[in-house]
Amino acid sequence: SAQLARELARIGGAAVAGAWSTMGDMHVERAPGQEDYAKLLAEGIGLPVVQAMVTRQMQTWLITACEGSVRRLLASGELDGEPAAGLCDLLGWLLREVGLYHRATAMLQDGLQLALHVSSRSATASGCFLSSMGTAKGSSSDQEAPLQALDAARRTHERQGTLETPAGVAVLLSIGAARWMSGDQEGALEALVEVRRIRADTHALETAEGAVVLRNIGVVKWAKGDHEGGLEAYLEARRVRELTGSLHTPEGVVLLLNIGFARADRGDSSGALEAYEQARHLYEALATLETPSGATLLTSMGVALGNRGDQAAAARAYASARRVRETTGTLASSAGAVLLRNVGVALAATGAPGKALEAYAEARRLREQMGTLHTAAGANLLSNIGVARAECGDRRGALEAMRKAKRVYESTGTVHTPNGKMLLKHLASLEAA
Repeated sequence: SAQLARELARIGGAAVAGAWSTMGDMHVERAPGQEDYAKLLAEGIGLPVVQAMVTRQMQTWLITACEGSVRRLLASGELDGEPAAGLCDLLGWLLREVGLYHRATAMLQDGLQLALHVSSRSATASGCFLSSMGTAKGSSSDQEAPLQALDAARRTHERQGTLETPAGVAVLLSIGAARWMSGDQEGALEALVEVRRIRADTHALETAEGAVVLRNIGVVKWAKGDHEGGLEAYLEARRVRELTGSLHTPEGVVLLLNIGFARADRGDSSGALEAYEQARHLYEALATLETPSGATLLTSMGVALGNRGDQAAAARAYASARRVRETTGTLASSAGAVLLRNVGVALAATGAPGKALEAYAEARRLREQMGTLHTAAGANLLSNIGVARAECGDRRGALEAMRKAKRVYESTGTVHTPNGKMLLKHLASLEAA
């Protein structure tokens, strides 16, 4: 809504955090659609499950509404700079909380991209360098008239045989960007692929500008669900940047982040870590690592290191991320809760369950404060606490945490996920002992 957009532009993340916390305290009797929830209760679904549904629906509505508003504010230039980068980071982690993982990753990447452009004062943060936020259907409501004008300009170039000139390519790039912002992924991709063809035919693809086109094709393909095609386009863009000596520029580093997140999503932790480490060097050089988005990069590195089995290095990355979160006042957040749980996982894997419990306890306090303990992520945390307590010899405490985790998994409908099944296995083993 217009009011939400005004609040986001005026006070940024505080508007989101306050509303998120309030919705975490919503109760069935005060929620919209009471008749529907009453019907579920009458069918024997159970109050905890219905309560979890209410909270999840309200928070999902809030965060997706904020996501759309932020896209509109960024597109219009009303939101920019460090506030925009911090807000993207906050929203990315909250999108993750409600299970919108691909949209969360896109938003986090945009926070990293904005933070980098703020520090480098690069001019490509807007214009033809596409945002990673690829699920922006209807995010820009005033695109129809400009799109009609651009389409008319394209037809004129086609009629005159000038589409393959710099002026024609500029029109195609503008069409791609405008269709992307209006949520037309197919239209955006068609325009960008045409630009790629023209640049290849005119021997102008292996340039810094050609690398931007290739990277943008990767962004759109990834958003469309063509993850293999998206990664291929990213890697071709990287080859061109290496060829032109432009990989270690702000635009090149954004590409490295795209590659890192894409490879992490496909389970290639080593490939992801390589890209993250290259990106980190420029972030440090530009003093951008000491930002919320920088903490997200460090956390991502820790996850990749942990997935490779190097838990000691993962713990060091998490410690750096925690220091940045504390310095920037963003530890008391969903990002902080995830980070602290990750710290506990790394410590537990290195044979320090007692220290792991300390980190888990901090994460639990944060989730209780934010009203996010009764979520799938909260259930994972409770499960971790139960396992660590068992390893410390506290069978009673372990059973208490595991049984609570089971109830949360059941109430969120996630008991049959890999983490839910693992919890049931641990619980059965402990109860049989």
